Amino acid sequence: MKRLLLITMLAFTLLGITGCKAQKQMQQQITDMETKIADHERRIAAMDTDLKRTAIEQSQLKPLVTKLGNVVVDLQKAEEDRQKAAAEAKLKAAAAAATKKARPAPRPALKKHH
Repeated sequence: MKRLLLITMLAFTLLGITGCKAQKQMQQQITDMETKIADHERRIAAMDTDLKRTAIEQSQLKPLVTKLGNVVVDLQKAEEDRQKAAAEAKLKAAAAAATKKARPAPRPALKKHH
């Protein structure tokens, strides 16, 4: 009888010890997971902050990009106008040169005899 009681007590003690060990392992896993979750939450918060900052910068840059686009268009138009004026001037110069060649040379004035 003492032997059965001793075996039973030993069995409960072993179950208690292994149960404690398993409980400690589970608690450690829970702690590790909580640490990982907290780390991921910090990363998400940092990314959210970066995203908000980027959105603000984008909204600030949008008018500047629009202005820059307008300036580029204005410069392209001015260059087209300059090229058109240069082509017209070249045509006028060519036409004037052709007209000079087509005119007969002026005749020398006749000498008067007295």
